[in-house]
Amino acid sequence: MTTLVAATATAILAADTSRKICSIQNNTGATLYVGDSTITSSGATRGYEVPAGATFQWRNTAALYAYSVGGGEITLLTES
Repeated sequence: MTTLVAATATAILAADTSRKICSIQNNTGATLYVGDSTITSSGATRGYEVPAGATFQWRNTAALYAYSVGGGEITLLTES
């Protein structure tokens, strides 16, 4: 489990050239946004929306950030 601070873009995955996929489950109870280090929940910097309880798969070796309005926990499962 990874705990997110409310209303703060948090690095949840570092860049990793050996990563094939990471599944991210949103356990925060609110909408989660994922994207680059500038993500927020609105406007031009709004990240990709992951609804409460949903799972998102990151198939990329780049770093990934998450933003939750209320904070909370997410679960990460990474395959290399």
